[in-house]
Amino acid sequence: MLGEMSVLLDQPHTATVRAAADSVVYEFDDAAAFQRDQPAMALSIARLLAQRLNVANTYLADLMHHERSDVERVTGENDDVEFGSCRRQPVELRQ
Repeated sequence: MLGEMSVLLDQPHTATVRAAADSVVYEFDDAAAFQRDQPAMALSIARLLAQRLNVANTYLADLMHHERSDVERVTGENDDVEFGSCRRQPVELRQ
């Protein structure tokens, strides 16, 4: 699936794609109408975007954790630490 974000955001494409192997590609003149007419496709796009958001959130949480660990290691403090405009408080994690 290519170009789904530009369709949803009504913005120009921002990426160039090259196939690594011979491919069959379908182009839609009105991709927004196609998505409205094909609820299963819209759900697939929603799942894809949710997966991407989950990966981004996990990555950012990991960065915040490492940044906090670095601050604690250097300062010896483990109280609330402010990161830019985001203020985090310690949270107990349970498995």
